[in-house]
Amino acid sequence: MRILAVRSVPLSRETRDSWRAAGVRFAKRHRQRADIERLVVRNGYDAVLNLGSLGVAPDGAWNSDETVRAVGHRTLRATLDGEGMPPHECDGPHWHKHGGFGGAGTTFHEREMDGCRQADGEIQKHIEGDEYRVITVGDKVVQASRKVNVEWINGRHHFDYEWCGVEGVRRNGIIPLLHESVDKIPGGEMSVLGWDIIVGERPYIIECNTSPGVNEPTARRIVDAMEQAMQ
Repeated sequence: MRILAVRSVPLSRETRDSWRAAGVRFAKRHRQRADIERLVVRNGYDAVLNLGSLGVAPDGAWNSDETVRAVGHRTLRATLDGEGMPPHECDGPHWHKHGGFGGAGTTFHEREMDGCRQADGEIQKHIEGDEYRVITVGDKVVQASRKVNVEWINGRHHFDYEWCGVEGVRRNGIIPLLHESVDKIPGGEMSVLGWDIIVGERPYIIECNTSPGVNEPTARRIVDAMEQAMQ
């Protein structure tokens, strides 16, 4: 299957190499929609995968503009009808998300932050539990990893991901939650999403990413699932 990826943000070298090893090719950044459409026709691509761009991917692309907008920081809770992390009144440990990607722009606070009700960005309550990154293609879960070696350094979250696979999230409520959530996202049946989820007394969706970091096995699973969905 020949896939052309478009993106608006830089990707790590590991992520780019992983996609390429799975047969995905990248259009140059900042291409216009008409340029992408010509590339698809000229080179016979089977699908376009939009990794976080807006206004670039052609009609019929995976991760449409509508999908990208629906899962953004400011819109995800509304898209999911209130599911996800509970709102916070700044009276205890909380997260402050104020832009950036790859964890940048997100800080943890042990106690109330002065004026956080008026802070830019989003405030989320802190919940103790195991945290996961889960990849979906449509409503199919294709990969999952768990955060390990978690440390707090100067208010920043540092960790490693340990592969646990789909079996690792089969009994903790994550899979049915994601089936329901993808159904609520416009264009969710043609989406490739990376979900950050924490499991406390139940699973909570922290955020959703249309440009998730991947290793080579995960990229290959995503491509295989896209191909199966298009048959």
